[in-house]
Amino acid sequence: MNGFILLDKPAGFTSHDCCQKIKGILKAKKTGHAGTLDKQVTGVLIIAINEAVKLMPLLERSDKEYVGTAYLHKDIGLSDLKKGINKFVGKINQLPPRRSRVKRQVRERKIYDFKILEKKNQKFKFFVSCEAGTYIRKLIHDLGQELGINANMAKLRRIKQAVFTEKESCCFKNLKLISLEDFVKRLKVKTVRITKDQEKELRLGKFLPIKTKEEGLIVALSRNKVIALVKKRGEFIKPERVLVK
Repeated sequence: MNGFILLDKPAGFTSHDCCQKIKGILKAKKTGHAGTLDKQVTGVLIIAINEAVKLMPLLERSDKEYVGTAYLHKDIGLSDLKKGINKFVGKINQLPPRRSRVKRQVRERKIYDFKILEKKNQKFKFFVSCEAGTYIRKLIHDLGQELGINANMAKLRRIKQAVFTEKESCCFKNLKLISLEDFVKRLKVKTVRITKDQEKELRLGKFLPIKTKEEGLIVALSRNKVIALVKKRGEFIKPERVLVK
């Protein structure tokens, strides 16, 4: 059983908890997740099952969308709040929070859209579309600093990652598996087709003399099946991660 599950992550579970729970339900050998969600955050969590874990690099730079609720420690007029938010649309510099697992240094991230959905007194609902690696909790904190007040995230839900949305996500009681081939097709990733004989060579770790204009990670397909992640090396393709039959 190899494939991906689009889980509608419930609050109260860490991303690791979700992987372990699904691993037990499906009796899988291994699982992995893309895009960590905090324990109280809900929504789309992509979980790879067995050999699908090897395709996780395809999701490393996937964009994400969120809806959430923020709390302002002082009521701010709607127009002033909008002005503040507009300063965080486009390229921003963000310092990851102290409890993050990445190196704590300022990083540039892109916010495609950041808008108010509803405001009531000191609370407002928001929508954010952003580049991978953006910390929404820190975004709200930094917005508060821009407004000269304290602000914190009260609630957050991921509604989309890459092309996958909350509408197609499932719960623990109704798990739905997406095949490797469907997953790759929907992501519209770069692919190269190889023959059955070339597949045997690739599985031995050999470079294949295949010319391609594609750069970065490429999915190798043999007989319409996902075989490996490869990279271009001059006039050859080099195996990076080969899936077990």
